[in-house]
Amino acid sequence: MVLQFAFAVVGFFAPALGVLHGMNAFALAGIASVAMRKARQTEPVKEPVAV
Repeated sequence: MVLQFAFAVVGFFAPALGVLHGMNAFALAGIASVAMRKARQTEPVKEPVAV
């Protein structure tokens, strides 16, 4: 998030570099989405077999 803030500040002074702020935001959203899907993914629990 520090990098996101830095891109926002730099973008204020240099709009051509401000595009990095948006690109970083989309990258963070994508990574968060993948992490959420992996966290929700459940594996079937193997029942112990009686011998």
